[in-house]
Amino acid sequence: MNWRASFCFMVTMLLSTGVQETAWARAYFASVDEMIKQADAIAIVNVVSAKPAKQEEQGLQYKDLIASGDVQETVLGKLPEKIEIYVRNSYPDAVVDVSNGQYLVFLQLKNGRWSNSNWHLSMRPVQAGKVSWFSHTNSTEQVALEQVAREIQSVRPTKNHK
Repeated sequence: MNWRASFCFMVTMLLSTGVQETAWARAYFASVDEMIKQADAIAIVNVVSAKPAKQEEQGLQYKDLIASGDVQETVLGKLPEKIEIYVRNSYPDAVVDVSNGQYLVFLQLKNGRWSNSNWHLSMRPVQAGKVSWFSHTNSTEQVALEQVAREIQSVRPTKNHK
């Protein structure tokens, strides 16, 4: 069988078995360094409410949310004191569970509104001055906010704004 026939056979098999659905319908998770570099703003936000986005705002989204809160500290960028974050939940494997509380957020400005930049990975819960942060073992651990700030600073030097 020549290479063209082999290629056509492989494509036909992939399409007929449904593999393309899982291959094309997965969220891309940026690395921590990419998430920091791609953020238009990084801040600590106290979320006071999270409600479902209106259906017409969602497009093809999976249970998108609007999280409203107060910006407590801005690490990068310039944010208003009160903010609404459009929480994208486009894929079942990247659902962001947002409840009231404090978060370290990595945001991008898209279509005139602030949005989480890296699915659930870009809204890190903060409790008692510690962040649920990424360890080198592909898990998370509670890390002092100051240590996370130093890591952010090492990847992308920032100046504080409020």
